[in-house]
Amino acid sequence: FKDDDRSRDVFDRMISDNLRPKIPEIVPKFMCELIEKMWTHDPSKRPSFIECIDYIESRGSKKFVTKKEEVKKVM
Repeated sequence: FKDDDRSRDVFDRMISDNLRPKIPEIVPKFMCELIEKMWTHDPSKRPSFIECIDYIESRGSKKFVTKKEEVKKVM
């Protein structure tokens, strides 16, 4: 965000009111569900990166992710 009062207000409201942007209709439903899980206000309830990969792969969308072994190397 630019450092101005209007942007700061929007950012503050996103945090305090748990506001999120609208997900475009073109995004597959399973991805919308994952995005919403990642937006959970309580960080302890958000999926880990590996859980996100598993979720995507379980829906047959391996083209979205890299090899888990490579991800684990950097984590």
